[in-house]
Amino acid sequence: PLMAELLGGPEAGFFAVRPATPAGSPVQRYGDDSMVLETSWEDVSVTDYLDCSEGLASEPAGRSRLIRVVTGTGRAVVEFAPRFGRMAGALLEHKDDDLVVFAGARLGGERPNRLWLRNGIRLRAPGVQWQVESDGRNDTARAEVDLSAGSVVLELLCGPGAGDYSTPESERRSATIEYWNAWVDGLAMPRRHADLVRRSALVLKALCHHPTGAIIAAPTTSLPQELGGSRNWDYRYCWMRDGSMAASTLARLGSTQEALTCSTGSCASSRAAAPGSTIWPRSTPSTAERSRRRSPTPTCPATGAAIRYGSATPPSSRPRPTCSARSWS
Repeated sequence: PLMAELLGGPEAGFFAVRPATPAGSPVQRYGDDSMVLETSWEDVSVTDYLDCSEGLASEPAGRSRLIRVVTGTGRAVVEFAPRFGRMAGALLEHKDDDLVVFAGARLGGERPNRLWLRNGIRLRAPGVQWQVESDGRNDTARAEVDLSAGSVVLELLCGPGAGDYSTPESERRSATIEYWNAWVDGLAMPRRHADLVRRSALVLKALCHHPTGAIIAAPTTSLPQELGGSRNWDYRYCWMRDGSMAASTLARLGSTQEALTCSTGSCASSRAAAPGSTIWPRSTPSTAERSRRRSPTPTCPATGAAIRYGSATPPSSRPRPTCSARSWS
């Protein structure tokens, strides 16, 4: 991920908007039964949403627009610091109203060697005057804006054609809210705790990838099972158990399309796998687990059945199991 400060601190990348002067903790809320998030300080407000207009929520082209609208009466600081980790440096270049992201490196202060990204990531910010600084490897863009002169629209555009639109931001925001409202209105809400169920259903719906039917396990990615622990599962991927539970929940509320597309996508993945192969969960296992996967699977001397361990603890540090006719898990 380009902005993974939640996991690795500022050096992992971030896209931040904050008041120019300290203003305490913000207040956050979702508006109008949608996934449009509003974050407010005393004199600065930020409205965040993924654009769902023009069929973006269901098309397979891979376009996305993360829109952030900054309003208020004070001054706000915007910082844009994409990072590629160890792969390459993140370089920024002005092009009209866009900050275009390149992967590359600066060699001896000369013109940087750079690689155009296939998905064409760029930040569009009309009227914003950026100051781009480099630490020798990565670029960071900063700007301070006066909101008393008017709102500022920031659009993180990803994918071919993401920047090709003619409708103003306000209309696209209205279309996005209408998209979420129309879906929620089709659900059968329970009599008790309807507001909580509605919000939970919206979160589950937001985890769905319409073209493939995949339902990711969590919107946060790569959080360790325990703070400081080594078991760092990657929840960006679709896990069969988690996806089926989410689809089942939405079906019980009256939205069956997610269950149909999820099962269709799972079947397609199974058919695409080579005969006799295994579909492994996409995760980042610990060193002990990787070592265990490379070693032969132990078998029961009496039955010949495979003995499998259900945790990351290596076999050498676990008590030796006694053999029985039961299967081990």
